[in-house]
Amino acid sequence: MTIDRLSILQDRMGRSYQEQVWTVAVVGGVNGFVIGQATLLASVLGASAVIAGLSLIGFLALLFLWSRHAIYRHYDGLLRELISQGTDGRFFEFTRIQKLARDLVGWSGILLYSLITLAMTWASIAVIRNL
Repeated sequence: MTIDRLSILQDRMGRSYQEQVWTVAVVGGVNGFVIGQATLLASVLGASAVIAGLSLIGFLALLFLWSRHAIYRHYDGLLRELISQGTDGRFFEFTRIQKLARDLVGWSGILLYSLITLAMTWASIAVIRNL
């Protein structure tokens, strides 16, 4: 039964990560389209509507990214707890440097994805404003 729980938690962690990657990719595609068709979109919809839409998409993407990160961290905690129950407890003993490295790795992805999402949204908005 424990192996099944481990597999389920690993699968859910993998899905959370994949959802983050796909979110960044989709937002990138939307922003790329907007940059490529900026003149047409601004003339048909109006610059303010396009900017409002981009802002909303960027905001919702950030919320989704952070929610997936929270879910990933939740499942990671459950996985660690489950593994530690089957070991003597030394499996997760870390030095200070190792804890810092683990935390940096754990937060680097969400920070990078957030920065990429913000940068793409900002770039698209800048293109629309400069028409």
